[in-house]
Amino acid sequence: MAENELATLVATITIKHVKGATLQTIYNSDELKEALSIQKHSADQLPFVDVGQLLKIDGSRYVVKSVSFRISEFSNETGRTIGANMYSESYSTACNTQIKVLVDNAD
Repeated sequence: MAENELATLVATITIKHVKGATLQTIYNSDELKEALSIQKHSADQLPFVDVGQLLKIDGSRYVVKSVSFRISEFSNETGRTIGANMYSESYSTACNTQIKVLVDNAD
C-alpha cells in the first residue's frame, strides 16, 4: 500500500468468557444487532458496549469485564474454509482489526 493510501477498517468481534470459552464471533453488524441485547446509549440512541454493561447471549446474562482490540498491518484472509464456525451464523471475512469483549456470568 502506498504511503498516502488508507486501509478501510474491517473488524471481527469475539465475545469470550473470563474462563476462556468463546461465546460468539461476529463478522457483520446485522449479526451483532440480532445476537446481543445491547442497551442504547442515552445521547444518540445507538447500541453501545462498555465495561460493566449487561449483555444477553442465547438467554444467558453476562457482564462486560473488558474490551480490547488489536490492529493488524495486513488483513487476515479468513474467507470460507472447510468446516463450520459454531460460534457464528455468518461467514468470516478478511479483517484487519480484532475486537475482544471479555465477559463473566452476571447471575
